[in-house]
Amino acid sequence: MIKIVRSLVVIVVATCGSLVNAQDLSSFTLEDAKTYAIQNSKDIALKQVEVNQAKLKVKESLSYLLPQVNGDLKYVHYGQLNSTIIPAGTFGMPESQIIQFGMPENVNVDITASQTIFNGVILVGLKAADIFVHMTEQEKVVKVEDLKDMISRSYYNVLLARESVAIVSKNIKNLEALYKDTKTLYDNGLVEEIDVDRLTLSLANLKTQVNSLENNVKLTEVVLKFQMGYPVEKEIQLVQQLSDFVDSNVVALPETVGFENRSELHLMNLREQVNLTNIKRLKYSNLPSLTAFGSLASSAQREKFSFFKFGDDYPWFNVRYFGVQLNVPIWDSFGRRSKVNSAKQDLQRIRIGRDQLMESFKLSYQKARLDYSNAVNEYNNTNRNLILAEKIYKVAQIKYKEGVGSSLELTNAEQQLYTTQATLVNATYKVLIAKTDINKAMGNN
Repeated sequence: MIKIVRSLVVIVVATCGSLVNAQDLSSFTLEDAKTYAIQNSKDIALKQVEVNQAKLKVKESLSYLLPQVNGDLKYVHYGQLNSTIIPAGTFGMPESQIIQFGMPENVNVDITASQTIFNGVILVGLKAADIFVHMTEQEKVVKVEDLKDMISRSYYNVLLARESVAIVSKNIKNLEALYKDTKTLYDNGLVEEIDVDRLTLSLANLKTQVNSLENNVKLTEVVLKFQMGYPVEKEIQLVQQLSDFVDSNVVALPETVGFENRSELHLMNLREQVNLTNIKRLKYSNLPSLTAFGSLASSAQREKFSFFKFGDDYPWFNVRYFGVQLNVPIWDSFGRRSKVNSAKQDLQRIRIGRDQLMESFKLSYQKARLDYSNAVNEYNNTNRNLILAEKIYKVAQIKYKEGVGSSLELTNAEQQLYTTQATLVNATYKVLIAKTDINKAMGNN
């Protein structure tokens, strides 16, 4: 009995643990969403494949500087041996004769080894390959930061869409209460039928609006899931609220900042290094290269296929040699110089592009800085306006119920409230996007 109870406890604990894990998997803070996206993004996975390939290219380049050993086994059967003519008088022969050389069955075994002693192109190429690995890794960093920025914007969009639904749902609840009171007044003959009709129309419009907003929530969630690499068919929970990201106080930002943290700048610098190394490689191709080599070979000829027999009657003839080879480029009709000049033009293009990139960084930061200040001020002003609009609407409701206010006055107050609410949602979005733009401009993603 005790064993059964223990087994049940283990099952319950395991089940609860799996449920917790499943719940945790579907609940995300903004940072959780970014981490999940990085781990599951197909684009990041493809970029990692490129990094791995670049590393393998370095190993491939290194192999050219290491010893190279190759074996060769060659078997030849001559159905008809090579023939040659021996002129008359050779070896005292009175007439020319046709003779054949060799044996029908031939085997040659050869093992060769080589070692590069000096090759400037390969040496510089190794350095270029190593820089290329760093450049590929930096491209992945840029990809990751772009993904983080995209996830932030999508995360905010979902929160804003949900906030809009909550606001309109609250308006519907308040309007339904007002409709109920107005309907009672109408039944008692205290208000006109047009007042009831107006509220009926307003409720219908709000319900249509909330349905549209709920569909928008689903759409923004699908976009976020897709960008995260999260299963689209599964539910997702965002545990943070808009209030976690919106600050009513304007953070003082410097007028100018450095952009040393921008991954795009690091990438451009690495591209410049790759190009400089390529120019150096092309110049070094004019230097001599020196290679050592050696070979061990053995061959045999037979009348019949009897190469597995050994001894004096079945001889094998061995050959051994070694040496060095110096290759000296002499003249290439200015082909190398043209390649160097072309690479220098590529270098100039990269440097101009980097200067343009720096200017775009400065422009992006200044725009984001001003947008942020304006967005926070608009957010604060709209917040104050919303308090005032809610107050006006409540007063209009009270006056209308007490018979001292008109239906038109209530309608105007209601529309002002809805307009102010929509303005606040837009102002909130502007604050969030401005903060995101600032972080991106400063390389703080």
